[in-house]
Amino acid sequence: MLLFSEQRELDKQLADLGNTSRILEGKIELEAKKSQLYNPDVLNARLSHLRKLRYQKELLLANLQDPKLTNIRGFTNVLTALARQHRQGVAIEKIEVTENGALFSMEGEVENPLDLPAYILRLGREEVFWGMSFETIKIAEAGARLSFELRSWSES
Repeated sequence: MLLFSEQRELDKQLADLGNTSRILEGKIELEAKKSQLYNPDVLNARLSHLRKLRYQKELLLANLQDPKLTNIRGFTNVLTALARQHRQGVAIEKIEVTENGALFSMEGEVENPLDLPAYILRLGREEVFWGMSFETIKIAEAGARLSFELRSWSES
């Protein structure tokens, strides 16, 4: 009987050693993974990748903040102002807005020649046109009507 109990004790010790061995192997594997995290080559590659991502995001942000690409407010404000100042007898035939509303031109016709100065004065009351000066003002007879062109920049 003594041999049988000794065998069981040895089996138990062997099982305990096997469990301890697996635990130690798991710890060794964990430490190996940790050491990879602190490997200078891995860290440098990750840092390089993150710098590239940051540069791309900064470039995207700069593009998104560029008023030439994103600001349509100048264009919208111009059209809204023109709509508010609609006047019977004034026909707008062409509108050109560039540089986010900084450059503006308009062509059209008026039935009564006196309507043109009154219309321009009314436009001058609109905030979007404050401070805008016209480099070109062309007026010509068009049959019974008067055609006009206003341009905030010169064509030269």
